Amino acid sequence: MNTRWAVATAVRFSFALVLFALGALLFRMVDPIGDVPPWWALGGWTTLVATLLWSVRRQLDRLADRLVFGTGADGYDSMRQLLQRMSTTLEVDDVMPQLAESLGRRMHSSRTEVRVALDDGERWSQVWPPAAEVSGQPLTVEIRHLGDAVGELELDAVDAQRRLLDEISGQAGLAMSTVRLTWSLRRRVAQLEVLNDELRSSQARLVGARLAAGRRLQAEVDDRVMPHLKAVGTTIADARTAIEQGRPIEGLDRAARRLSQALDTLRSIARGIFPPRLSEAGLQVCLEAWRDSVGIPIAVAVTGDIAPLRAAPDIETCLYFCLVTALQAVVDSAARISVQVDTDGTKTTFRLTAAGVRAFPELTATAVTDRLAAFGGGCEIRLDDSGLTLSGGLVLVDDTDHGSAALVLGTSGAKLHGRVDR
Repeated sequence: MNTRWAVATAVRFSFALVLFALGALLFRMVDPIGDVPPWWALGGWTTLVATLLWSVRRQLDRLADRLVFGTGADGYDSMRQLLQRMSTTLEVDDVMPQLAESLGRRMHSSRTEVRVALDDGERWSQVWPPAAEVSGQPLTVEIRHLGDAVGELELDAVDAQRRLLDEISGQAGLAMSTVRLTWSLRRRVAQLEVLNDELRSSQARLVGARLAAGRRLQAEVDDRVMPHLKAVGTTIADARTAIEQGRPIEGLDRAARRLSQALDTLRSIARGIFPPRLSEAGLQVCLEAWRDSVGIPIAVAVTGDIAPLRAAPDIETCLYFCLVTALQAVVDSAARISVQVDTDGTKTTFRLTAAGVRAFPELTATAVTDRLAAFGGGCEIRLDDSGLTLSGGLVLVDDTDHGSAALVLGTSGAKLHGRVDR
C-alpha cells in the first residue's frame, strides 16, 4: 500500500474522529440525560464535518507529507503540483526537461536524468544540468503507470530520500505515459507521411511508365506495321483506278504478302504486350517465343519446382513482363544475354545478365521495380565493366484455405549500382 496515501487517510480519519468526539461532548453538555441525539442533529453535524474536511484538505495533505517525508515535505508538495500540471496543461515536449530540472533542484542532485521507454525498445532521456556526467552510484527509481513500466528517474540521492522518490515516481506515471504515447503517435504519423509520399511517387512513375509504353508501342507500330499498310493502301487505290480505266490489275499478290507481313508483325507485338500462350505453355516457352521474334540468341532457363509458379498466374505474368521489359532495353546493345529463373516452391528468383551493356534506362528500371514492388518483390540492378546484372525475386506460399497460391508481402524495392540513363 502507498505509504503517503495511508498516512493521509489516517490524518483525515483522525480529524473527523476528533470533530465527532467534539460533537458528542457538546451534546452531553446541552442534554446531560439524553440517550441518542436526534436525527437532525446527527445529519447536521455530519454535514458540518464533511464541509470542514473539504475546506482544510490541503492543510491535512501538508500535515501528512510532513509526517511521511519530514523536511522533504515542501519538495514533495511542489513536485506533486508540477506533475499535476504536466498531466493536464503542460506541453508534452516540456514535460521531460521540466521534470528533470525540478526534481534535481528539489533533491539538490548534481545530476538528474529522466528516461521514458518508447514502444520500439528505445529510450528517450533528458539530463539536468545538460552537461552533467554520471558520478558515483546514482539512485534509480522505476516509473510505472497502470502496471506497465514507462520510464526511470536517476539522480544523486541518499537512501533517506528513497521514499520521497517512490512517491514522486508514482505521481509521474501518468505524465510519462502521455509522453510515450505522444512520441509513438508522432512516429506513426511520420511513417504514414513517408508512405503517402512513396505512394504518390509510385503513382506518378506508373502514369509516366504507362504513357511511355504507349508511345513506344505507337512508335513500334508506325515503324513496323504502318509501312506495309500504306503500301497495301496504295496498291488498292491503283487497282481501283485500273478497274475504272479498264486496265489490268497489278500488284495484288505483293499487297497480300505485305498485308500478311503486317498481320504477323502485329501478332508479334501483341505477344510482347501479353502472350496468349503464357497461361497454357508457361514462362519458358513464352520467353523463348519472344526471343525467336527478335531473332537474337538469348539463353533462357526456367528450373526448379515450377508448379507453385504455374498456380500463381499473376506472379508468372509479373515475371514475364519484368524480364521482357528489361530485355527490350538491352537487346540491341548486349553482346550476350542470358535469363535464369528458379523456383523452389516457396520463392521464385530470377537473374538476367547482359554482357557489354554500359547503361540501363531509368524509365525501364522504374517500370521493373515498381511492378515487382506491387507484388511484394524486389530486385537489384548492377552495372559494371562486365555489363548488366538484374536479379531479384518474389515469395510464394501455397494458400490451401483458398485453393490458390498466395503472395507473401515482403521487403520491396530495388538497389541500383552503376549508371542508369536518365
